[in-house]
Amino acid sequence: FSKGADTVMNKKINWNKPILVDINDNNIVSNEKILCEKISELLCKEGLRILFLGFKEIKREDYELWNNAYTIKQKNGHSLDALYDLIEENLNFAGLTAIEDKLQDGVDQAIKSIM
Repeated sequence: FSKGADTVMNKKINWNKPILVDINDNNIVSNEKILCEKISELLCKEGLRILFLGFKEIKREDYELWNNAYTIKQKNGHSLDALYDLIEENLNFAGLTAIEDKLQDGVDQAIKSIM
């Protein structure tokens, strides 16, 4: 599993799956990405902070190769960002969360002002 801001996760999630949406008894075929963008936009306008969740299955052999490279880079003090990107690519969309951002006063007004 992986989580992150929608702008980051949009690049990591494989959005090729069509979905069936039922709106007022009308079945509409849509794309997960389009639907999530619309939902995110509505939630952002309410001043909420959005996180997307993604997942994928990793074969044991692939994990072992990745983990070996991770261990070597970590021991040598090298950056791990490229390895994180490698393991977090081509994710399946799992869902999204929206939370009220209480870290700073005025966040909701700042978000609304740029929408």
